[in-house]
Amino acid sequence: MNAIRISVILIALLAPNILWSQQREKEELPSFASYEVTETFQGAKARLLLQPHEGFKKRLKEVYSRPPNFAGHYVLGDWGCGAACRFVAIIDAQTGRIIDGIRISDWASSESFPCSIGNPMEFRLNSRLLIVYGSLDEKRKGIYYFAMEPKGLKRIEAIEGIEEIKEYKGCHHP
Repeated sequence: MNAIRISVILIALLAPNILWSQQREKEELPSFASYEVTETFQGAKARLLLQPHEGFKKRLKEVYSRPPNFAGHYVLGDWGCGAACRFVAIIDAQTGRIIDGIRISDWASSESFPCSIGNPMEFRLNSRLLIVYGSLDEKRKGIYYFAMEPKGLKRIEAIEGIEEIKEYKGCHHP
């Protein structure tokens, strides 16, 4: 009788994990094509709007000196903030406003990430999708999917956990 109870308890505990894992394999992860942008910015960019107290002015000016490279009319750029750490800024070329920013640590090409991907992020001029490989909070490592919205980035998907990351199709093991 105890063996039956234990079996029932084990099935109840393990079934959701097994089902979730199978479901995860069937789900399509966000793709650049799913967040396609049909119009890209042409012409002169607006003047960069920096607040008097704005930190990283020099870095933000360097980022904004590049042409739009993300989601049609945004300039996305990054700079180092220490070993395996990157600051990312997103600036609207139409308005000159800083729209969003994130900090990535333990990113994909660092020794602390579970696999080698090469870059801390992927993005395209003709897509609103941003994929980030690393840690956003210095606690959990993951692969994070963001969609660019008018007011900034919106997280739409995450793959967290060492084993899940290792199973990611773009993950290369050294």
